[in-house]
Amino acid sequence: MIVVTGLATPLQFDANSRIKIVVDTPKKQFYAEHVALLDARDFVGLVDTHYCEDGIVMSNDYIVNGREELYKHFAKYSGLMAHLNVVTTDKWVESENTFAFEATAHTQWGLGKVHDAFVLRDGKIYRHFTGSIPWIR
Repeated sequence: MIVVTGLATPLQFDANSRIKIVVDTPKKQFYAEHVALLDARDFVGLVDTHYCEDGIVMSNDYIVNGREELYKHFAKYSGLMAHLNVVTTDKWVESENTFAFEATAHTQWGLGKVHDAFVLRDGKIYRHFTGSIPWIR
């Protein structure tokens, strides 16, 4: 183990970030960029830069398979982003090729929990599992 002495810089939240976490790891930076592309309604850029050709998004309600379906899915989903306001990111975990989070968010269905897990291959999303649990309708 290598120990470096010196002053520690406190981590600070980016006040403009919709994900409400400290972007201090490559996976968190990837996720911040992911949300920024969704906010910009750049679903073509999102799919091209973040998803493998054979990428899949899966929830309890649907499976989206491959680039053409991903373009259509995110074109539809990006309209829903106007109703998504992350209150807090409550859990975050990552490893070499995966990351997952749970957040509290206001959505078009009310206040609830959203959760996503991502499996990466060659730096792009190979599998994306997603869902939400509404609290108040």
